[in-house]
Amino acid sequence: MAILQLTQFEGGAVGLILPAALLMRQGWKAGDTLLLTETADGFLLSSPSPEFEEQLKIGRELMRESWAVLRALAKSDIGESPRTENTAAPSAAPPPDRT
Repeated sequence: MAILQLTQFEGGAVGLILPAALLMRQGWKAGDTLLLTETADGFLLSSPSPEFEEQLKIGRELMRESWAVLRALAKSDIGESPRTENTAAPSAAPPPDRT
């Protein structure tokens, strides 16, 4: 077990300083991607699986290649429902075909 302290970095970011011995035991180094999972008992910090790493790589490539489309979608109202105070159940009608 290690007791960690949150540290304020320049620019307002907050992070954890991990002890060198812990990094060596886990085989982690600066720049590695880690997976933080919330559990009923707290948090679990682990190395992501190779499959997860591949999904991250593909997602980053997709975002890099399609940034203009993703930006336009983020600015659009496609898929958003109007915000009203009506709490009635949504219509059972299927969404319109957009093909």
